[in-house]
Amino acid sequence: MIRRFSGDEEKAIRRKCFENDMFILLHNSLRKLYHKETELSPMEIWVAATSFGNQLLELNAPEAEMEYEVSDLQKECSEDMDAFLIMLSASYYLIGLRKKRPEVKLVVAVLLRYIKDHEYYRPLLEEIGDREDANWMLGKKIDLLKYEVQHIIDEDGSDQKKQIRGLFTVWLEGASAKSGDAMAQDVLSICYVNMMLGFAFNDIQRQAFEKLGYKTDQHQTEYILGNKYSLQPGAKLEDIKLSDDMSLEDIKNALIKK
Repeated sequence: MIRRFSGDEEKAIRRKCFENDMFILLHNSLRKLYHKETELSPMEIWVAATSFGNQLLELNAPEAEMEYEVSDLQKECSEDMDAFLIMLSASYYLIGLRKKRPEVKLVVAVLLRYIKDHEYYRPLLEEIGDREDANWMLGKKIDLLKYEVQHIIDEDGSDQKKQIRGLFTVWLEGASAKSGDAMAQDVLSICYVNMMLGFAFNDIQRQAFEKLGYKTDQHQTEYILGNKYSLQPGAKLEDIKLSDDMSLEDIKNALIKK
């Protein structure tokens, strides 16, 4: 169940993980614990959690069988914290399936009996709950593109611009399948990152606007974003923090209808 990934393997699986809203919700909390309380990366925990969660869905009698499943997981894990984080993540993974799988309610209720007394349970629940309130209860869609760019930046590698260009290229290929609002939010993120990295992606930005059916005045876009967020072209990578308060109005003001 628990798989350890090499750097290249983890990069390949990371995008798949970020396709799940529940992983996005958990990611920051898991990342903060990485190398401090666990040697499992957020992606390794999530892959193990989805496998464990799927196993639990196959149980005929969760209340009777759960004890054995939890015991097997604990034996497989080298640390108690690893097992706890996998079970906590599994509970969120299962909650994400609740509309399709009615049996999830019972499975999660039984699983929580095994983790609710852990010292990290309540603090993590409150931390994740605050993030959920901020991103979901206010009706804001989690921005997958923004999360992935931020993850590349946080890794502090030597080929960040190459990785970000690759990410944006993949986005362009699949952009037509997105809704108008989702595309507009992504284009705003592309504008932001492009400016912060010294306009290294002007070609990508131009193509992104074309996907929306708009053309943009480059200087107007720079002025709006620069004045609102006090950003300077060519800022250092470590200064980049993608803001959660970017609104669609910012991008609409920077667009000129064809």
